[in-house]
Order: sequence, then C-alpha cells, then structure tokens
Amino acid sequence: MKKICFVSNNAMSMYNFRLGVISALLSQGYRVVIVAPSDESFKYFIGIGCEVVDVDVSSKGINPFVDVKLLLKLFSLYKNIKPDFIFHYTIKLNIYGSVAAYFSKINTVAVTTGLGYTFIHKNFISGLAKLLYKFAFLFPKEVWFLNKDDLSLFLDKKLVSKDKVRILDGEGIDTSYFHPAVERRKEAKLKYLFIGRVLSDKGIREFVSVAKIIKNKHPSVKFQILGSCDVENPTAIPMDEFNGWVDNGVVEYLGVVSDVRNAILGADVIVLPSYREGVPRTLMEAASMGKPIIATDVPGCREVVINNHTGWLVDVKSVDSLEGALLASMNLSYEQRDQMGRNGREYMQERFDVSFVVNIYFSYLKANV
Repeated sequence: MKKICFVSNNAMSMYNFRLGVISALLSQGYRVVIVAPSDESFKYFIGIGCEVVDVDVSSKGINPFVDVKLLLKLFSLYKNIKPDFIFHYTIKLNIYGSVAAYFSKINTVAVTTGLGYTFIHKNFISGLAKLLYKFAFLFPKEVWFLNKDDLSLFLDKKLVSKDKVRILDGEGIDTSYFHPAVERRKEAKLKYLFIGRVLSDKGIREFVSVAKIIKNKHPSVKFQILGSCDVENPTAIPMDEFNGWVDNGVVEYLGVVSDVRNAILGADVIVLPSYREGVPRTLMEAASMGKPIIATDVPGCREVVINNHTGWLVDVKSVDSLEGALLASMNLSYEQRDQMGRNGREYMQERFDVSFVVNIYFSYLKANV
C-alpha cells in the first residue's frame, strides 16, 4: 500500500482545497498522511481514514534559526514516516520541505498555490525568498502552478527549470457541493460580499472605499466581509482601522465560518479586488453557486472570470474601476445578473471541476510511484 504525504502550513485549507483529491486516493487504497500544524480539521482527516502529524510551521517572515529548525524537523519526520511520495504546498514547505525530502531520498512535487506577498512587494525578504525558491526547486521532480502567469514569472526569472513545470489550472471545485440555490435570491436590497483574509493585498481597502462611495448614494446596498481579520501577515489591516469600518456601518462583518455556502447564497455579487492570487477558491465557489463575480485583472483572478459574461474584471488598486463594475452590476436587471451567474457555473463545470484535478494526481502517481 503506497503512502502519500500532503504537507502544508495550514491543515484546514488542505481540507477545504484538497479533500476531493485526498478522498479519491483513499478510495483507491493509498495511505494518506497529513503533515501540518494541528487544528480542528485533524479530526475530519482522521474520520475519513488519513493519518495526521502535527508540525509547527511559522508563516510569518524568514527567521534563519526558526527555518533551519523546521528543515531539520521535516528531515526527521520524513525519515520516520517513510512516504513513497510527498506533495508540498505553500512557500516554506515548498522550500524547506523539498530540501528535506531530497536528503531523505523521497520524491516530491512542489505546488505553488499563490505567490502573494513575496512577488507583490520588492524588498530584502522577497529577494531572499526568490533565491531560496531557485535553490529549493532544484530538488522536486515537478513544480506545479495554478495559473500560467505564475509559471511564466518563475521561468522568466529562472527560478525553475522549464522541463519540470506543469499547469494544474486551479485546485478544482466540487460543483455538486457548491451548487446554486433551488430558489434564486431575489431581493431589492443588493448585497456585495468580500470573502478572504482582511489584508491590504486582497484589495480590502479598495472594497471599503467603494462601499463608502456607493452607500452615500444608495444607502440600502449592503457590503459584507467574511474571513479572518486578525492574521499574521505584513499587510494585515490594523484592528482599530477594521473596527472603525464596522462601527461606522460601512461594512458588515460576518466573521469566520467553516461552510461559506450560506453566505454566498445570501449575496448577489462576490467581490475580490486582490493584487495577485493562485486561483482564488472563493471565486470558484461563488461562480459554481451561480453568483456573478467582480475581481481584478491580475494573475489567478483573470483565470476565473470571463469579463462581461460571468462577471467583471477591474484594474488592480483602482477604486474608480471597481466602482464602475459595481455600478454596472447594479444597473442590470435581476434576470441579467442571474444569467451571468448561470454562465459562471457553466464555466466552472467545463474547466474547473475537481474531477479534472483528481485525474492529474492519479495519472502522475501511477507514472512515478
């Protein structure tokens, strides 16, 4: 029985994003080991038959002492677990996990789920991270990217060899689970929903700026935020600033939930003005549930939106462009917005259904394990 490791800095995101792949592997007799910081998802993984291993992974910055400790810990774990193959996700595991696995003589794939802060900002930390990527990506058998822009960027900067890259085209969406409501939402008061961590790099300030403008003219329109607001990230919004938005009635905060479907069904349009993404899961879920989406014309987001057909693409960091898209959505009739949502669901079924991703994993493992 082949043993496959999935290694990430967040177990819950692994459960949310890769459950389809993991479940399919289990059903075919593979042993699956989840290596990540322990959280409530561990009980779900155990419940479906996975083995779990707790490992502390700091997602904040680069600290040589902490990172060397992580490298040695992973080396020790891999020697003990003895997996037949490892999939690494997120920057630190892609880097240190790939090195640890190489010296443990275990084959790996590194999956770049999004470049985020490292490639949006130019500073010493981002420069060092790129050097580490270039070194670490000598070791995996392949490096998978979720969109063509990220792949092209890594090739242009010579961070990875072109003979070991592959496009995964997103991590897939279970379109049967994320389905439209039987009764379509039809209310006079429009609701715009932002789903994501409350970071400036996610475009949250642009979202709030447009909310202020729109609500001055159309006070009945609602703007909602769903996602963690107190996170370790250089671009996290200070809590006093965030609380001010909520206290002043500019936005409504929905907190953090394990199942986003009710929040999506309760909204009319989903908005993500992010500066860069891998392929944003929230937009895929929203489109699969028949909701029009507004997103920036940047890597990752542009893969999910067909402009003026399933939603709107706007200029990055542009309040004016974002306002224009919201006004365009407001000027549509209910039937027109509904048709746009239907177009989006059809697009998800044709291009991003999780079955396509499962087939890629299976084909790769059969050929390499």
